[in-house]
Amino acid sequence: GWNVCRVTNYADFWDDFFGVRNAYLPKFGTSFPECSGAPVPEISVSSSDGGSVTDGGDNSVGTETTGTAKTITYTVTNSGRANLTIAQATSGGGTATNASNISYGSPSSTTIASGGGTATFTVSFTPSADGSFSIPVSFATNDSDENPFNFTITGTATGGTSEISLVSSETGALADGATDA
Repeated sequence: GWNVCRVTNYADFWDDFFGVRNAYLPKFGTSFPECSGAPVPEISVSSSDGGSVTDGGDNSVGTETTGTAKTITYTVTNSGRANLTIAQATSGGGTATNASNISYGSPSSTTIASGGGTATFTVSFTPSADGSFSIPVSFATNDSDENPFNFTITGTATGGTSEISLVSSETGALADGATDA
């Protein structure tokens, strides 16, 4: 079979494969520009919460419950023509806000095959108080324009302790929504 990335000229490919030249060949040009140069890896990252993640962007996970542990799975895909290597994710020197118990899981593989190979890793954390939270994520790759790959997990935590407490002189502490009888 033909590997189109090794074909350097449409006309030669057409002659060899079909035995004749096609009248429409000039419309397409004479080379395969998508295959020029050395094979390189190309990274993309998606999240189990929030979809596609861009280098330098945010992975917004929405609203989470304060004090409840959360784990997000990230899938790293290599759409390039060379193997992609990734390292263990870390905070990259960044500081998390309003989150605790942060854990960066090891990647399922540090070498990801070209042409659609994937690997996964997890980030676990617990929103520590009501309000917005952020957790930095960074990992080294051999993708020349996305190394390191950095993003921030963001969201809002709710459902923690009340902002106010009410005490009745008649019945004592009042729960949210309760009446003083």
